[in-house]
Amino acid sequence: MAQHVDRFLALLKWPFAFIALLFLPGAVIEIWDRMLEMATHATRYPSFLLGILAYIGAWLLWFRKRIWGSAFSTLEHELTHALFGLLTFRIIRGIKISWSGGGHVRFKGAANWAIFIAPYWFPTLTVAMVPVIFFVEDLQVQTAMAVLGATVGYHLCSTWNEVHPGQSDLKKVGFLFSLATLPFLNLLSYGSILSYMMDGWTGISRFIAAIFSRPLDWAQFIT
Repeated sequence: MAQHVDRFLALLKWPFAFIALLFLPGAVIEIWDRMLEMATHATRYPSFLLGILAYIGAWLLWFRKRIWGSAFSTLEHELTHALFGLLTFRIIRGIKISWSGGGHVRFKGAANWAIFIAPYWFPTLTVAMVPVIFFVEDLQVQTAMAVLGATVGYHLCSTWNEVHPGQSDLKKVGFLFSLATLPFLNLLSYGSILSYMMDGWTGISRFIAAIFSRPLDWAQFIT
């Protein structure tokens, strides 16, 4: 099954890059609208926004320093590779991480481009945190929202830190492909999170539908 998925992804690679570029302006416009809406009604989401800002501040002051190591972010990074490996029917043979020396996931067979780029756009911690909100007591909802915001801040900081010319994963898929796809995928990811915070699952579907209803907005975006 994995071989069939790999063949399909290989055929899809550059058409997907073209689609990502085509719909990038629409994604920029739509996420900007949602950011403005959330800023306008910030009092509705105080814990969520505070969680984002608190983590970014902590990262700038402490967490980005070498003394903290990178074991946690490496683990989250490799788990995201593993998740997309499972989604593309890979057998995982092992995960290895170190305190500050990186890590890797061993699969049966070669990895595909979806596995390689997954950690640079998919917010694994945030997605894992969303279901928790449904099970917390009313008095704990704000705490859960703050933690959810912190995971978003974490993903912003870790992505910023990990996307660079020396990144081996991006070398394997090609920097041209990464440049064509990652901006769109990140906007899709963060826009979906903001839309979920404002309107739940319906908000996500509306956000995605809005993006894909405006593929020719490059002219509007440029002007």
